[in-house]
Amino acid sequence: MKLLVPVNFTPHSGAAVRFAIQWAAQQPVAITYLHVLNIKHPGKFDDSFYKQYYQDEMAAHHQKLEAFVKDIYSQCGAVTGNVSFQVKEGAVPYETIMAYCNEHPSIEGVVVSTAGGGMVNQLLAVNTKAFVQHSEVPVFVVPKNYKNNPIGNILYITDLRCYEEEIRTVIHFARELKANVQVLHFSEFDEIRNNEKLIEKALTTLHNDGIQFRISVPDPGLSFSNNVQAYIDQWKPSLLMMFTEQGRSLFERLMNPSKSQELTFNTSVPLMIGKKPLHQH
Repeated sequence: MKLLVPVNFTPHSGAAVRFAIQWAAQQPVAITYLHVLNIKHPGKFDDSFYKQYYQDEMAAHHQKLEAFVKDIYSQCGAVTGNVSFQVKEGAVPYETIMAYCNEHPSIEGVVVSTAGGGMVNQLLAVNTKAFVQHSEVPVFVVPKNYKNNPIGNILYITDLRCYEEEIRTVIHFARELKANVQVLHFSEFDEIRNNEKLIEKALTTLHNDGIQFRISVPDPGLSFSNNVQAYIDQWKPSLLMMFTEQGRSLFERLMNPSKSQELTFNTSVPLMIGKKPLHQH
């Protein structure tokens, strides 16, 4: 198992480091900490000076990255273990991170942190939702105030399209972490009647895998994200999992539950966002 954790040295980015530390405490994992550095050419100097300046900046930030991460490990009373440090030059952080993932296909997850003002609408480490929407690798979004907490209960929220493919990813992570899984589907009464066979199939499939499946009729007076938060308060999962696609996806409903309503999805629960399989049921 390999995780990539972008770090930009702000206090909030330490949340992603702490989540990675927690993961490593539950499962052997190789972690790469990555800092993206935009080095601008000082125009008044020649290329030979810039080359040395570039090398010095990369080395200094590599040292700073290692010190930043190791300090958090020390605060958590953890040993660094199987970790590595990388500094890459790039003008757009999320593009550099995606390129790194493409160059290292063994990476199974990218851990980023938020900057506040909402669970998903401000990604501190990449500062754009584009990375989450276009990443081929599952992205774990960690709230800025995350504190180390065992990952024991996973809540997978599904629209039931491609759930058979998605649940394989959920189970893969759950088994590695030795965590329980609960599946939640929000459905209006009319939708339950219209999708009776699909829901019955999902109930049977998930029950055979020993997974609890719940259907919840959302409160019409609440936004989608607030309905999710109400369920989080009730079941208290330590990790949420969802899958997104192009078009108006579950993720976008979290980002923009309506044109007139701002997102209020403030939670202390990390959220994994994976790419929805291409095959649609």
